[in-house]
Amino acid sequence: MWVALELGVDRAAIVKRAADAARDGQAALAAVADRWRRLWLNTFTSGNDDHSGYLPVLETDRAGLARTYYTGILLALYLRNTGVSGLGPVFLTGGPRLGPTTTFFWDLSEWARTASMLEPVGMRAWIVAALGQPYGRSHSFDTRHLLPVGNHYAANDYALFRCIQAYVGVTGDVALLAEHAGGRTVLDHLRQIAIPPNSARAAYAGGILVDFGDDPWELLECVPNYRHAVVAFNAASVGMLRALAWLERQLERPDEARALTVHAAELATAVRGQYAGRGRWRIAHPAGNDVIGHCLDFQLVAAEMADDLEAGVADELADFVENVLIDGDWMHALAPDDPIAPFADRPDHGASGAFAGWPGATAYGLVQIGRADAAADFLGRLHRATSGAVAGRYRVAERGASNRESSAGVAATEAIIAGLFGIKAVIRSIETPEGVTANRFGTLRGVRAVGFDLPAPSDNWREALRSSLTGSRHVRSQRANR
Repeated sequence: MWVALELGVDRAAIVKRAADAARDGQAALAAVADRWRRLWLNTFTSGNDDHSGYLPVLETDRAGLARTYYTGILLALYLRNTGVSGLGPVFLTGGPRLGPTTTFFWDLSEWARTASMLEPVGMRAWIVAALGQPYGRSHSFDTRHLLPVGNHYAANDYALFRCIQAYVGVTGDVALLAEHAGGRTVLDHLRQIAIPPNSARAAYAGGILVDFGDDPWELLECVPNYRHAVVAFNAASVGMLRALAWLERQLERPDEARALTVHAAELATAVRGQYAGRGRWRIAHPAGNDVIGHCLDFQLVAAEMADDLEAGVADELADFVENVLIDGDWMHALAPDDPIAPFADRPDHGASGAFAGWPGATAYGLVQIGRADAAADFLGRLHRATSGAVAGRYRVAERGASNRESSAGVAATEAIIAGLFGIKAVIRSIETPEGVTANRFGTLRGVRAVGFDLPAPSDNWREALRSSLTGSRHVRSQRANR
């Protein structure tokens, strides 16, 4: 007996399709399998019929590394939806089980370069829609009705900045920066989210570090003391300030660029001052400091401030990750011996496991501080774990908020492209692309990014962008006058 499910609004068409499928169930199943095979092959094919872009083929003698790379891509395809949103193709955050229309800002940012290579048209539309949301008071949005979902996340600003930076760095589409979204240009959004207001500075911590609030649910949810002036998002602010300073220099705004650079240097010094030794960092609270060993601090310091670290500190950070956080085929988000661990045992952000995006982000961080071989070894084992969406033999507890099919798991694929091969695709990459297509880890063929398969923007991109921004301000002024 065959059961056929068809969805739609035309009763006659639905009945006919269901009857056709049920008449020859084996043929219907074979057609589905063929469709998936075509979708898979088109993922790596220029000018294909399914995606507006494509992804690199990885050739390597490291079978585990290849399996992790391709399993991450399969996860992206599993969470890709072409019918739920008027935006076009979107990558759902948690699959139908955890929201059939929802995308979180944070999760997509974990693999924004990969998404921009595979689906640049969809990524551009998603960015504009996301900036139109009240991201100061929600953690995600419903892509069908374009409505905000949930409470605010402190990660939102950095997540959106990363998505924009990755898209522009991959595609060279600097015109996006002049696009209007939510009442301002994308560039103005970058300025708003990169520069914390003076009111956010933690007076109790020298007035330099940013205080991200008193509510743990806006940071790591299940880690009670991870709040106020945490290191991770302060390090993220350093990276945003520096990237924005580079862009302001290109737009002939030297005073603004200089101020951003000075601010970034002050903040970087304050972040380094929070190092507590043995790979752990201090959290500054109004009543004093806590020491914590969490992977998020390592990830964002390594991603945005690797060049600011002394060699000894970098070695201690890497040793802490390799010997305390990484555990076989998976890892702990929080050090099991941390004093707060008994009160933070959720399997995504606590000590009993790790969120889907953390292993990839951790591996990327290891590369940035000089431990590429350790990162490659870890990435080569990830495919054996079932925690966080990759299939294998190791599983963490699922109480609390385990999200096995989160799109953030594609961060493992991203760590191979951006980490092991160094294709970082940041904003400055439109001028000076970074990375290689072949090294001791293997070969990438078909890298759809500026400096590889895509040309750099024309030499007059700065002038064109300045003109677009001036024109948009003129149009906005006219509308205001009317």
